[in-house]
Amino acid sequence: MPEQSAIATNQRRNLTLEAIQRLSKTRSWVTQRDLLVDLRGQGYDVQKHHVLRDLKALAQIHAELECHNDSNAEGLPRRGVEFGYRWVARRAAPETGLSIPEALSLVLVSRYLKQALPATLGSALDRLFKRAADTLDLQQKNGAAHWKDLVGVVVPTQPMQPPRINLEVVQVVHQALIAKEQFWGQYRNIKGGQDERLLNPLGIMVREPSIYLIAVADGYEEPRMFAMHRFISARREHSPVNEPAGFDLHTYLDEQGNFGSGKWLTLKAIVCPNLAQILEETPLGSNQALGGADENGWTRLTVRVRDNWQLRWWLMAQADRIIVYSPKDIRNRLLDNAKRLIEQYKII
Repeated sequence: MPEQSAIATNQRRNLTLEAIQRLSKTRSWVTQRDLLVDLRGQGYDVQKHHVLRDLKALAQIHAELECHNDSNAEGLPRRGVEFGYRWVARRAAPETGLSIPEALSLVLVSRYLKQALPATLGSALDRLFKRAADTLDLQQKNGAAHWKDLVGVVVPTQPMQPPRINLEVVQVVHQALIAKEQFWGQYRNIKGGQDERLLNPLGIMVREPSIYLIAVADGYEEPRMFAMHRFISARREHSPVNEPAGFDLHTYLDEQGNFGSGKWLTLKAIVCPNLAQILEETPLGSNQALGGADENGWTRLTVRVRDNWQLRWWLMAQADRIIVYSPKDIRNRLLDNAKRLIEQYKII
């Protein structure tokens, strides 16, 4: 425990020093109040006595840290100049305080996961991402710094533009989540109807291109998904969240994240040679079984999967490359869809 406390103190002092170096570029003196606002804005729970101790310790080991103390006997500033600090190493080599692995990780996070990060820390995270990018720019001779230009992520679905989301709503929702408090949300359902609901936020699901809030509406017991782009407005309630007993976000998303019932079923089908090869390389599940090919090269498939919309969309997308035998309700739904598709194309 003492070792963990020492590590936490050292990390906080590094953050304090970095804040002084950064803020010194835009003001004559950095005050204790400036540091409290900056560090708390980054999400750190620091108190005035922490900052005072850190500044005293940092001043003893950094000659570049200049101190201005024009306070009177009561500790109040004279001539309107508050006690402050500034970093005077103007010619010091630029440093970001991040290692290449840390910087590379942050650059990739900002590129691919930024929408999953809390909006309440937006400005602090943007500064951190810039520091990460600057670190890689300063390390051009290191091959690892170029990794960000050598890797890309492609989503295996039809690309769609993300819906517009009210940024004020996002701020309120994220604040409520972090504080574990309820909030009132004016919500528009898919049919266009609107109502205001008292919601107990439980988590966020990013399912490109949309983002969903997992929450329990007041008066209900089961969590539901609310599309963030359908919130018209939101306001804080400042009352503790009523969380369902035993709720776990990751379990919920595993079961419900692709919509549908999420129940397990055993899918039995035959697949064409090309699809069989794809499933051999990228199975639908850890218990997938592919039988021997028949005289036409079609292979029997048996696998246990969750019943959700994603499964049914995938089956429809395979079209003539798969024939489903069981479950019968899925087989019948695929047949009905095929018949409707034929009839629709006859109209045109």
